[in-house]
Amino acid sequence: LRWFSALAFWWVLSLLWPGKTRHLTWVVIFFCVYPGFKQQALPLEFILHFTVMLMTFLSLGLMLKAQQTVDKWRRWGLTLLGVLLSAGMFSVEYFIGLELVRPILLWFNQRNKELNKGKRLRVTLAAWLPYLLVTVLFFVWRVFIFSFQFYEPAVLDRILANPAKGIFQLFWKVLSDLWLLIVKVWNQAFAQSNTYINILISIGLFVLFFIIVSWLIRLLGDGKSDSSAPGISDEKWATQALLLGAAALIFAGWPFWLVDVPIQSGFPWDRPSLAFMPGAALLWTGILVLIVQPHARVWIISGLVSLAMVFHYQNAVSYIKEWKEVKQFFQQLIWRVPELEENTFLLTDGIPFLYYGDNTLSPALNWVYAPDLHLKNIPYRVFDLNIRRRQIFSSRRTFRRCACCDRKLRCYHL
Repeated sequence: LRWFSALAFWWVLSLLWPGKTRHLTWVVIFFCVYPGFKQQALPLEFILHFTVMLMTFLSLGLMLKAQQTVDKWRRWGLTLLGVLLSAGMFSVEYFIGLELVRPILLWFNQRNKELNKGKRLRVTLAAWLPYLLVTVLFFVWRVFIFSFQFYEPAVLDRILANPAKGIFQLFWKVLSDLWLLIVKVWNQAFAQSNTYINILISIGLFVLFFIIVSWLIRLLGDGKSDSSAPGISDEKWATQALLLGAAALIFAGWPFWLVDVPIQSGFPWDRPSLAFMPGAALLWTGILVLIVQPHARVWIISGLVSLAMVFHYQNAVSYIKEWKEVKQFFQQLIWRVPELEENTFLLTDGIPFLYYGDNTLSPALNWVYAPDLHLKNIPYRVFDLNIRRRQIFSSRRTFRRCACCDRKLRCYHL
């Protein structure tokens, strides 16, 4: 699904900028190896996320294709399919911010048409209208019908309570998160190399990746130069890529910033970085094309891509290492507790794992002690008091009416 999402992203860009094959390839390569998302090793957890990402890119491509189509009925058919695919936001709202990039894509898509700015704006709004209606319906459903089940719009509460302080805090969070997602993600390549052997392996892999990637990129450049290809110049393309990338980054963040979802480089809060990958890839490539000399771009891109590939290798190794530790944990448990009575809780105040919590250890515990279970209720459960205590007394307490005591207050009841 992630691979098909990359191909769909390529399709959208090729519809928007035909003839810029080399530059678009760089964008999609950066998209593929983005070093901010660390949970690719848990693919089943993200089936829905990658499915909606694929649907979003296909919807964007169908929208551009419809605008480029002369036949009226075919244009309406492509628009209808694109609108249906855009409804994936009702399943996962990670990519709702990319819906706001549509008018920019539609505006750029009309650059070769002989239209004045007023006519161009009307055509853009008319093409965006069906997708905008779906987005409005989503917001109505999300705010007034589904409501806020897990996260409250705490940012709005802070701004209403203290406008100056709330706006400053939001502005600072936006800047710090964007700095993390655009710049700081690159310093993770050798962060997990904590032994000499790991450092040597990482350096060797970096050299190997650099040779392969630079050869492939130079092989791609043996054809016609992007500068001589039909369409816009490299400088104008880089400017448009920077504008589109910056808009995609800012729009992608609002679903997380408004409800105070943390965005971090560590597990598990690197999940939101999925929404920022397209914008970051466009921004990086636009900067390279705009300020770096053509002969140096290959080496810089090869170096950055190789760094990202080393990071993904080290990240995979960390999952393998922890899986071995989890197996040792269960081997110790079986040895020390060969028989465990049903309906037993294993209580702890801290699990010594990064990728495994009590919810993810409970299935393994039942597979060990009840391998032939075919009932809905599981007889064993791991319960981390530290995690559950933080959830109960977290900052996301609400003033809703308590179902236990029917009082409208900050409810601490389990």
